[in-house]
Amino acid sequence: MSAGFANENYKLVTDHGKVLFRVVKQKEKQELVHELRLLNFLRQHSFPTAYPLPQTDGSYINDDEQLIVLYEFLEGDEPALNNQTAREIGAAVGELNALTGWQDLERDNAITLEKCRRLIPFFANNEEQLHPIFTYFEQETQALESPLSTDLPEGIVHADVFTDNTVFRGDELVGIIDFEEACVDQLLFDVGIVINGFGYPDNELNSNLVAALLHAYRQHRRLAPLEQELLPWFIRWGAHSQIYWHLRYGLLDHPNKKQLHRVQELMQRVEWAREHMKELSDLINQCFTTAK
Repeated sequence: MSAGFANENYKLVTDHGKVLFRVVKQKEKQELVHELRLLNFLRQHSFPTAYPLPQTDGSYINDDEQLIVLYEFLEGDEPALNNQTAREIGAAVGELNALTGWQDLERDNAITLEKCRRLIPFFANNEEQLHPIFTYFEQETQALESPLSTDLPEGIVHADVFTDNTVFRGDELVGIIDFEEACVDQLLFDVGIVINGFGYPDNELNSNLVAALLHAYRQHRRLAPLEQELLPWFIRWGAHSQIYWHLRYGLLDHPNKKQLHRVQELMQRVEWAREHMKELSDLINQCFTTAK
């Protein structure tokens, strides 16, 4: 299966049904164990996702040569962006963020502002075509320092809710998949990420999609006034965090057109937001007052 930027995924058709066969490429075994513990927690809450399948000895991880895990195969497709799919994903992420009893599953986010700062010294000796990205990255990392240091509600976040990590049948959500980046962090991080994932058709922020998503999210978890105020910054952080990921796991070592194009798209979002922060804040405030 060719979608995505990490891991190798295969669809296996067996006598007992279809299975997702995953070769884990970027995680250590300890991190994979955390993901499986989290999925077991989500199973207890009947959260819609693809659950791991045990091997004949009851274990879930095959680590003979590579890390391999089998998962349920969810039938469906990557969704179109419309008000209904925005509502579906908003409700699901709101449900996830509202879960309690996660303290035994605490793990730091793999992407933090500190890690962004640590990446900057590696920019010195890289290709000239990446220099505009480096300049942007240093400036945005510095700009985000103050808003991201605010004390905000925390809990379980998926941290990567883009359309290619969801399965839909038509406009109905079947499940959110790929919990390998899931962690405990500021819940507003997930809101910023999912808006980046489902609110940007043609790479432009769509107020109707954002309003539909936030209205559905609020049915499960209401944002505090300070969260609402800072959400424009976390939309920027949602895009910037993905730029970090693409630099850290690809572009710095092996520049390729697919990742370069994706980074340029994400930069355009942030650069627009930089110039239109009041407009973005007004849009968010309107979403909270008029979304139905």
